[in-house]
Amino acid sequence: MVGVMLDVVEETTKRILVSKLSEVNDDFSRITHILFTFPMKINLGNDVILDVETTGFMPGRASLVTVGMFVGDSIKIFQRVSTDTPSFSRFMNTYISELVKGGKNLWAFNSAFEKRWIDAPFNEIWPYKISKDTCIRLEHFGFGVGEDIPNWWHLFLAKKERETRIEHLANIVKHNFNCIVKETAIWMSQEKAFRA
Repeated sequence: MVGVMLDVVEETTKRILVSKLSEVNDDFSRITHILFTFPMKINLGNDVILDVETTGFMPGRASLVTVGMFVGDSIKIFQRVSTDTPSFSRFMNTYISELVKGGKNLWAFNSAFEKRWIDAPFNEIWPYKISKDTCIRLEHFGFGVGEDIPNWWHLFLAKKERETRIEHLANIVKHNFNCIVKETAIWMSQEKAFRA
């Protein structure tokens, strides 16, 4: 079942990327980011699970490339497609600030990392000091590791062939989706334990 979800994410991501590329005549520099929305069968109400993908650990030496979140009844992934890091960062910080002003509670696995990129109050999904796979094992549900993101991003920027660029960007989106699902499962078990 979970493997099927990743296949759907990959197919949807590639379809949207091809559509967007056609709209901008294969010139991603004409847009800052693309939003991918994946409907889910649960609703988190006022809680939002957020995960970022970056090219490194420190702002200033690395850049924010993806912000994914489980909000309401869908997973939304904002994928940067241009080299304009400041515009994407400003947009995401404004968007998330509006969620918080609207009464949403932000949750992240290792929120100290997210706080480096997103200026907002986060709640911690515990226990973040061990790997997500140690906390919860989802068979056949894993795609890449965080260390793959810089390589995929740089390959996306460097390659000229449409299919190759789409493949690298789809890898980032699929990885972020994977992280959000795992973090949501950990958060849900944590929340159930706290309410018991």
